[in-house]
Amino acid sequence: SKDLEINEFGTLNTSLILGKDTPLGMYRACAKEFSCAYFDGQEYVPDPFEVNVKTDKGEYISKDRAKIEIEANHYFGVPLEGGEVTYTISSQSYYFDRYSDGYFSFDRRWYYWSPHPYGEKFILRGKTSLNSEGKAKISQEFDFEELFKNKEDRKSKIIIVGVTVKNPQGRCVSAQKSFIVH
Repeated sequence: SKDLEINEFGTLNTSLILGKDTPLGMYRACAKEFSCAYFDGQEYVPDPFEVNVKTDKGEYISKDRAKIEIEANHYFGVPLEGGEVTYTISSQSYYFDRYSDGYFSFDRRWYYWSPHPYGEKFILRGKTSLNSEGKAKISQEFDFEELFKNKEDRKSKIIIVGVTVKNPQGRCVSAQKSFIVH
């Protein structure tokens, strides 16, 4: 038990160091009888390898073909051989207004209100394999006329590529890359 000071914002801050022999599991910290926060004590297990996702460009135009490269390496530099790659591609609406008047500010709430919905859309899911150099390639065309039947939805999009690589021992590491298509 420890007495803590409440700051000017009505919150408190503290830290807790768990010993090496502390059992793993769920713990709780309570400020009063029923004002509790819960946390898990878990063993740290580092990723067995790293995954990087790159594209040939940062922005594309509708009907362009994006070339996406996945690379997986052990942390000591050796490529991951024989890994399975699963990926998803989705989109969100992209907005950026370049206001120059005295009223515009990124921290003003009115700027983020409707009509700016996220416009999220699942596009596809796929699989491929890493080659002997620990690399895989995806080539995908983004034709807005095909992907978005409603003409109003054919505005600039943020494309999100989520990748998960599974090594031959069954361990998985995920990475994500996003880019803009106009």
